[in-house]
Amino acid sequence: MENTKKCAHPSCACDVATDIEYCSTFCSGQADTLDIVCSCGHAACAEAAHATLPGPEVSEPVYVVGIIEVTSYPEP
Repeated sequence: MENTKKCAHPSCACDVATDIEYCSTFCSGQADTLDIVCSCGHAACAEAAHATLPGPEVSEPVYVVGIIEVTSYPEP
């Protein structure tokens, strides 16, 4: 695609036309959130998520829905 730039979301790998800021409403709504991988659902980000996440090889794109931090506390 000619006359393109990167989506303005920090974690997104999508290209957009120069007159558009974000590739999707997801990226626009998450503009101030820095994620490990972008979850906009477009092919470029799905491929990046698949390459980033460990696990068995799959033939379909991987979509990251959320990240949960688990903290264990010592017993009293």
